Amino acid sequence: MSGNQRSSAATGGVAGPVAAALAVLAVLAVVTAGVVAGVEGLGGSPGADPGPPSPAPTEATSGATEEETDEPATFFPDGQVIVGDRRDNADIEVPSVDEGWEVQAPRDVRGFQSETPDGETVSVGVTGPALWKPLTCEDEYGYEVDSPRAFAGFTAPGEDDGEADAVRRANEQTTEQWLRVFRLAGDDLADPSYDSTTISDGTPARRARILTVPTGDRGKGSCDATAIEISLLSFDSGDYVSTVVLSRLVADDGSDLDSGLPADVADQVLASPRLQETP
Repeated sequence: MSGNQRSSAATGGVAGPVAAALAVLAVLAVVTAGVVAGVEGLGGSPGADPGPPSPAPTEATSGATEEETDEPATFFPDGQVIVGDRRDNADIEVPSVDEGWEVQAPRDVRGFQSETPDGETVSVGVTGPALWKPLTCEDEYGYEVDSPRAFAGFTAPGEDDGEADAVRRANEQTTEQWLRVFRLAGDDLADPSYDSTTISDGTPARRARILTVPTGDRGKGSCDATAIEISLLSFDSGDYVSTVVLSRLVADDGSDLDSGLPADVADQVLASPRLQETP
């Protein structure tokens, strides 16, 4: 991917290059081409209202006693829970700290941004993300930055208008917002794929997959040297349609990298969402 990635906390932002890397709070920072045609990893507001603050992330534990009937089942040993804001009415789970995952503060943001030829900044991102195994790479200015190999979190939800295809439309609209950022960066983009699935409690969901491949000079060690797969999972959470985003570094053909997050782990994270209250 050719462009810049930015990441930052609510109290400030740290911009870093984004290209074939992931963007999350402290996620992949990859910059490439010029600012106008570059995707910039973002950390701060992703351009959409992050919504009401969500509770601080908590660590899920296994082996709950019979008295802890309200505790959700866990998907991973010592898994960590990310809670969406009140509109999301849901949470997801990622593996433990020992597995390389680090959950950021609820107001932290990781994502990507680009600029239009007219200088307009276009950005997308997730709040309160979980980051997986940062790597060190060089941005377009030659500086070494730490960039996550994968990240996951909730992006801004869409309103549920009550129509039967609300989830499908919200998923496609959100996917198009993310695609636009990478188009502006000049990346090679395959048409997104869509499939129907469910979240952990059986609620119907729709998953979109985007594969973005950097173009131009892909120097060894540069932040824009690797392709990215972005999955967007949308489901009805009551008054809104919530969307979970998982971004990971992959090979140009979308297959797993030896040093990347395996597809089966990504699928487990995307299968983990659960509603906090039944709509």
